[in-house]
Amino acid sequence: ELGRMVWRLMPEHAPVHVKHFVDLVRQGFYDGLTIYRAAPGLIAEAGDPQGDGTGGWERLMMAEMSGAVEMKMGLVGALRRESSLTNNCIFFVTLGPNDYMAGMQTFFAEVISGIEVVAKLHRVPSHGDSGDARAFFLTPPVKIQRITIGR
Repeated sequence: ELGRMVWRLMPEHAPVHVKHFVDLVRQGFYDGLTIYRAAPGLIAEAGDPQGDGTGGWERLMMAEMSGAVEMKMGLVGALRRESSLTNNCIFFVTLGPNDYMAGMQTFFAEVISGIEVVAKLHRVPSHGDSGDARAFFLTPPVKIQRITIGR
């Protein structure tokens, strides 16, 4: 809804996550889901079939954390809780450099075109604030029209 992004997948950093993401995309899993949350300067969360961050936690994946990923706005990673296991479908996009994430998250892609779409997420209305269970939930969520895999 905000525009088009092109990502470069990074199998050199997270080969298992890249393969899993590609498999989900080819199944059409993400088509019509949403970017449901955006914490300004931090991350935007997307890809949850429940639309609120509660889906996909029944099947977890081992993290593939690499300290070699250059921290910047537009990195795409697998969402994780307070463990080394990641969600099998929810991903996030960094909305700033977030240097504290270096070597602490599984990053499997980066935005190489359409970074202005990422920047627009800062301006989407949201409700809640830090400490609120629904902090920074977008009102309304931003719909993912379709994700495709190129060559």
